[in-house]
Amino acid sequence: MPRDLKLIILFFMLIPACGRSSPLEALVPGEHGRVVRIIDGDGLVLDTGQSVRLVGLAAPSPERRERPGEPFAENSSRMLEDMALGRRVRLYYAGLTRDRYDRALAHVVTQDALGPRLWLNREMALRGGARVRTWPDTALAAGALIEAERRAREAGRGLWALDTYQVRKARELTGAE
Repeated sequence: MPRDLKLIILFFMLIPACGRSSPLEALVPGEHGRVVRIIDGDGLVLDTGQSVRLVGLAAPSPERRERPGEPFAENSSRMLEDMALGRRVRLYYAGLTRDRYDRALAHVVTQDALGPRLWLNREMALRGGARVRTWPDTALAAGALIEAERRAREAGRGLWALDTYQVRKARELTGAE
């Protein structure tokens, strides 16, 4: 790709961030609640009964029914529990607000005096508790999540310390011809 074209693309990618101190400022503020249960590394339940999926992430899946759990699933759940359980949070929306299971698809930020203010989605990516997985209808603020994941990968934090989650080039895979 020509250098000038790269600069033009970069310029247009940065325009939405101008004048904002946080990617969260571009999101739509939503409900408040206290986290009463952790479902897994990217899911929680509020005291209102609302189930929430941390949008933009894919944490390792725990064991369910006949399906074995993925490596690091328990660690990922514990990581989210340590940061969120019992804390007051606010939901922020980046597009689609509910999935087919009526879970809120949200960025979640802690908002109480029990600890530091944490953007849980970003923290899970930064600590290696989840991988970034975006969809077009919820991709707002994805840049910050991708940067957090990059830092976690480079440092070998969390799931990135396991061989299972190492990023590989296609030519390194057996039978990738």
